[in-house]
Amino acid sequence: MKVFHVVSVTFLAGLIVTSATEKAWAHPPESRGVVAAAVQVGNAQEQGPADPVSEADRQVAYFQFESLSWLATRCPSPLQRETIQQALAELQTATQLPQAPSLKTLVAERISLQAKLREQHRVVSLEWSKSGLESAMDVPAIEVARGLSRVVIVEVLNTDSEAANLTLAIGGQNQNAVPWTVLPGKLLWFPLMLTADLPVVKVTVTAETNAGAVTHDFSLPIQIAEPAKLRGRLFDGDLGKVTPGRVWVKGSDHQYRHAGPFAANKSFLEKPVLLSTVPRSYGLPFFYADGTFEIDVPPGPTIVTLERGFEHSLASESIDLAAGETRELTLSSRRFVDMKSQGWISGDTHIHWVTNAWNVDLPLEHLSLVQKAEDLRVVNNLTLLHRTTVDAFVKPSQAPMGPIRNFCSDDYHIEMAEEYRNQNLYGHLCFLNLKWLVLPIGTGPQIAGDDSLDYPINRTASLQVPRERQRRELDALARLNALHREPREDDDRLSARIESFELAYRMQTEAPEAFDLTGETSATGQMYGLDQPTTEVFGRQCLLARRLVERGVRFVQLYHTTGGFQPWDQHSGLKAGHENNALATDQPIAGLLQDLKARGLLDETLVIWGGEFGRTPTAEGKDGRDHHPFGFSMWLAGGGVRGGMAYGATDEFGWDAIENRVHVHDLHATILHLLGLDHERLNFTHNGRPERLTDPEVTGARVVKEVLA
Repeated sequence: MKVFHVVSVTFLAGLIVTSATEKAWAHPPESRGVVAAAVQVGNAQEQGPADPVSEADRQVAYFQFESLSWLATRCPSPLQRETIQQALAELQTATQLPQAPSLKTLVAERISLQAKLREQHRVVSLEWSKSGLESAMDVPAIEVARGLSRVVIVEVLNTDSEAANLTLAIGGQNQNAVPWTVLPGKLLWFPLMLTADLPVVKVTVTAETNAGAVTHDFSLPIQIAEPAKLRGRLFDGDLGKVTPGRVWVKGSDHQYRHAGPFAANKSFLEKPVLLSTVPRSYGLPFFYADGTFEIDVPPGPTIVTLERGFEHSLASESIDLAAGETRELTLSSRRFVDMKSQGWISGDTHIHWVTNAWNVDLPLEHLSLVQKAEDLRVVNNLTLLHRTTVDAFVKPSQAPMGPIRNFCSDDYHIEMAEEYRNQNLYGHLCFLNLKWLVLPIGTGPQIAGDDSLDYPINRTASLQVPRERQRRELDALARLNALHREPREDDDRLSARIESFELAYRMQTEAPEAFDLTGETSATGQMYGLDQPTTEVFGRQCLLARRLVERGVRFVQLYHTTGGFQPWDQHSGLKAGHENNALATDQPIAGLLQDLKARGLLDETLVIWGGEFGRTPTAEGKDGRDHHPFGFSMWLAGGGVRGGMAYGATDEFGWDAIENRVHVHDLHATILHLLGLDHERLNFTHNGRPERLTDPEVTGARVVKEVLA
């Protein structure tokens, strides 16, 4: 019996592990320098300390890292890039990473950065001992605008003979969440966030000692100033209308400030420092505005900048604001190149960089504003509406799919589809040559919300091009590819690429009909459980599998993820979890087998049910089971397999397979045999040598003939 189709039903229960060196980073433009600086710290500085680094040096470096991380997170400024770079170097030294700079280089760079920070922030120097705090000079009044905050740095020198674990607090609120250690004779910077509530701010310094807490106070005089107010409008200089954009506002205190619709949304205020082995974030130095903004700033010199994507020039204004003044400001940015007119569409395939998180459920209105502010013509992102009530057939854990009608226009499109990872570190550098797109097709109503373009009316995302023109373009491309291939040897990769374009073209007409379930009878829907909420999602996947098999699709894979990404991974709550999983999948799978048999398809379709591994026969915690690869079950149906039998058994504890054991290589050999392929002869060239899936001389893989019909 030769098998023509394979349906694989997979229940995930493992971990997804990615190499940090292979991650595609998605950064907004302002962090280009941050990433470059981080990479420079990791790669370009002296590799390995040239001089010995003591435990005291490492401890000093770690708390320098804590201090600089505080500044990078809470006080975005023009020195943020250098601050993050130095923080990473301090951490690498503290944790003895191979790429750590030499101690000499580290200290020199530390002193250099501190000199620059002194020009930007007020620094108050104190000497600490158990007996008290001393200041070498009187502290002049620090100007703080009413209703705003300002960062001041307290430089603490430990004059005691013992290390001091210090916490600084204002009004009972700790400025450093945990005590920072200052070694004897060493200095450490403690940043403080001051507000203009009182003319004098009392700062409490507490040291944790074996004998108990030692507390001293000091005061900082405050000069309260009235803030200035900026009311801004952002214009598209080409269209002459208000436009969203990124706005950078640097006040007279050298701090960047936030306003706009996301001013209170942490997702738009911070980003993680990806190269930090200790989780830390940095504050974004800009904010998104919908076309207008209003912001309070300290009086004095202020710089306001409008940024709109890579096709636009920056628009910047330097102004001097008086205390209490309200100033109207208009910033206009023009496009210095129009890539769309040349057939190139700016796109970002992973807008979730806003928080660098995969499971982000931000409203599409937010995404649309960000898209226009960045001037990204196409946003192709499936993670913002992660895990909807009706999952998608392809990559069901990353639904939804398709264009979103209410957020698509002639200029901008939001796509919910499979993402194409950009390996050039972040998506904004990627210009997509999107004359036309072929989209994955959704599987049911409301896949991307009530306004989704559901099958069978999915369309190309960008330029609407008639099929005749697409055909002419493909024919022209084929001729160019043929000319390219002529003087070269046969190249399977080029041939495969050419065929992929043709396949994509054919799928535009074939796929919508295949995925359209409206022609199925109600009896068929009931057989798969589409009329029940518990079974509807997986039932839809199984019904679509049958429709694809009918249309000649050779391999179909179903992932069951109803209720979460890995619902079968029951490290706890196994009984209740597996009962729910069985309720969601049993009827749809039975319906699929029954339907395939009734249509005469089961004899030529191999159905494989299984997962990555089994669960332990012993408990994990109170009511869970751990991963277990030593004895577990899979089943096969149709496609030349004997029915009504069980093959193999475990020991009495269910721990090890001991009778008629089938290795995964044996399973592969058997599947290949059912497909009409000899696993001992099927090979492919890899790294210059022929390789086989089962490598029988090494693994002893065999076809399990006992399960064949």
